[in-house]
Amino acid sequence: MVFGQICLALSYASLLSIIYYTKWGETIFFPLTAVGKMSFTNYLSHTFFGIVLFYGIGFGLGGQLNLAPIFIIAVLMYAFQVAYSYFWLKYFKFGPLEWGWKCLTYKKKFPLRNSTYEKLKAAKKAA
Repeated sequence: MVFGQICLALSYASLLSIIYYTKWGETIFFPLTAVGKMSFTNYLSHTFFGIVLFYGIGFGLGGQLNLAPIFIIAVLMYAFQVAYSYFWLKYFKFGPLEWGWKCLTYKKKFPLRNSTYEKLKAAKKAA
């Protein structure tokens, strides 16, 4: 049974990879690439909101909800993170925590703004 589950998981992963490398797949999966580029920020924000919603230090909904509302909350949180990540990366090169981590790792300050955003901003000032 375990061998079958592993084979099924590998089949799903392979199928998603094949779909991703088609034009149609790129269009569908493109918003998810922003979530991957901001994975540290999204992971910690998802954890923070989950703690606030479900544990006693926040609203304490963990023991009061069935699986269906929890699933809906998770889907809504993920949809928000997809939209937030997409719009954030339109203006910035990195997520906020990824940028901070990179600056701490290399002990220097990296530019955060996107160069295309800076060009648009300069063009707007000139006009």
